[in-house]
Order: sequence, then structure tokens, then C-alpha cells
Amino acid sequence: MKRPSLVVVLLTVFGIGFFSNLGFWQLRRAAEKVAMFADFAGGTNGASQSWLQAIETLKTKRYARVQLRGEFSHDQTILLDSQRANGRIGVAVFNAFKPASSDQLNVLVARGFLPISPDRSAFPQPDVPSGMQTLSGILAPPPSSGIKLQADQLTDIGSARLLATRIEPTEIALRFNKPLLDYVLLLDSASPHGFHRDWKPASFGPDKHRGYALTWFGLALTVLLVFLLLHRRAPLKKNTL
Repeated sequence: MKRPSLVVVLLTVFGIGFFSNLGFWQLRRAAEKVAMFADFAGGTNGASQSWLQAIETLKTKRYARVQLRGEFSHDQTILLDSQRANGRIGVAVFNAFKPASSDQLNVLVARGFLPISPDRSAFPQPDVPSGMQTLSGILAPPPSSGIKLQADQLTDIGSARLLATRIEPTEIALRFNKPLLDYVLLLDSASPHGFHRDWKPASFGPDKHRGYALTWFGLALTVLLVFLLLHRRAPLKKNTL
């Protein structure tokens, strides 16, 4: 058996440990996605709650179904850039909404997806509903898409519109000079005040993470097998007369 050097042993142990840790990390991500999808299903299928009930639910859950009555604020419309739906590139439309009750914070309403031209020569100018409205939807964490930069996340593109790379309620609250809830309201698909809506809790489910985990564990096993093959015991030679 070829005796492995200390460097080879250390590299093998490191490789197995490195790939195994990545595999276990993906399994943890899969478990998180299972919990996230379960929370989303509970928020989607559950009965609408009052504002106070929904806020209480959000202390232990990621999502809460709620019904609000109030008015859309006619501040600038926020267009979240780099979105996709039905194979098309576009933006997600957000508007601030002021509940009628004075003890409720303003909340950003996600109204859905609108396409843009491939050359990005023009962005949509969605109308903002006026008057008192009753909205139903799911209070959810802001979408995590987009790169978080140190610079301003909002760009004024005219006609009372802001183009956003991310939805940051704190930054938007400062721009609008009004307090905003840290969650957004995913407007129900039945609401007449939105656009294309197909809300999902994540871009992909737990099965993809499990597939990644299997790949990493396979690489860890490959490292071990290569080490064993390179340092296997050589067969004994038979003496011949």
C-alpha cells in the first residue's frame, strides 16, 4: 500500500469535510423552504384576520392573511426592476396604502407584474385607485430579489414613478416621509386593483436544495474513493520456481 503524505491526507480530510458541510447546509436550506412553504400555504388558505391579529401572527409566522380598508396613497409608484413572468421581463408594481384606522401603519401593496419592452425604452405608468378601498391579501416579507447596494436603491424615472433594485421599506419610508410596515401586502388575485399575480414564497422549492445536497455529498464520496484508489494495497506477487 502506497503510504500517503501528510499533505495528501490533510487535503483529503479538508475536501470531504468541505463538501459534506455544503451538503448539510443545503439540507438545512431545504428544511427552511419546507417551513416557508407551509407558512405560505397557511397564510394563503387561512381566513382573513384583523390588523392586530395579523401582526400577532407575524411574530411566529412568515405570512398572515389580512383584510384592510383604507386608501391608496398617491405618492410615487414603485417599480421593482428585473422581474420575470410568463417568460417576459418586467417590473413588479408597489403602492403605499393608508389603512383607515389611525393605529395601523402604512403598508406597501404588491399589485403584480407588468411587462416592459426588451430594450427597456419605456416603463409602465399604472394608475393608482382613488377613494376608499377594501383590500385582501397576504402580509409577507419584502421580496429579496435584487442586489443590495450602498447607493440609493430608488431612481426617479419621472411621471411619479421610482425604479427600485430592491424593496427596502425603511428607505422607502424615508423617501415618502411616512412610517411603513416592514412587510408588504401581496394583493389577492381576485382584486381588481392589480395586474398579473402568481405569488410564490420562493423561486424554487426544497427539492432543488436536496438535489444540490446530493451533488455535494457525491463529491465528498468521490474525494474519498480517489484517495482509497490511489493508496490501495498492491496485490502480493506469487513466487515462481
